[in-house]
This record gives sequence, structure tokens and C-alpha cells, in this order.
Amino acid sequence: MTYEFDAVRASFASSQPGRLLAALTHAVKSASRTSAAGAAARSMSMTMKGIPTASVIRTSAVAITIAAAVQPMLIAVMPPTVAPAIPQALFVIIAAFAGLVAWQAEAIESAWSTSTLARWTRR
Repeated sequence: MTYEFDAVRASFASSQPGRLLAALTHAVKSASRTSAAGAAARSMSMTMKGIPTASVIRTSAVAITIAAAVQPMLIAVMPPTVAPAIPQALFVIIAAFAGLVAWQAEAIESAWSTSTLARWTRR
């Protein structure tokens, strides 16, 4: 990283919000080792390791498609004061994109290893 980034990181780490975030992160890590939610998350991650990657991609994309399709109906029944001001077209775009991902799950899996995003996540 750059010197400026290191200076910003050090400033944040020594600030009150930075120390609070560090303490909260430490508390969550400590609690997750013995909590029921932590045990369930570890169990789910072990179960997910046995499922083919394309199936995980497809299942996630289908869930996102369904959520994006149902969200406008949920917004319609919300009081106007708490309803989000998100255009309906955005939900259509998200549902269409997730549908394409579900349709091409195998192609996405095979292309992932050479993608720029994969290189960024490996750093």
C-alpha cells in the first residue's frame, strides 16, 4: 500500500471509532467460537464444501432472482413513510442478471479462476 493509506489506517486505528470497531470485531470472533450461531455457520460451511460450485452459484442466483421479484410486492404493502425509494426497474435488472447467472453457472465457474475479480480476492 501507499504511505498515505498506512497513515489513514493508523489514524483510524487510534481513533475512538477505530478502537470500538476493533473491540467489537474481537468480541464477535471470541463469541463465535462457542455460540450456537457460530457452530451452525461452521457446520454449514463444511456442508457447502461437499456441494459442487456450479450448484452453489445456481442456488444463490435463483434465491436472488426470487427475492428481487418479490421485493416490489413487499414494498407495495409498506407504509409510504418507510418504503424504500428504489426504482422498480432496478429489481427487474437484478432479477434478470441473477437469472442469467443461474443459467450460465458452469461458465461462470470455469471463467472465475482467470477473472480480475478472483485475482483481487486472492491478494
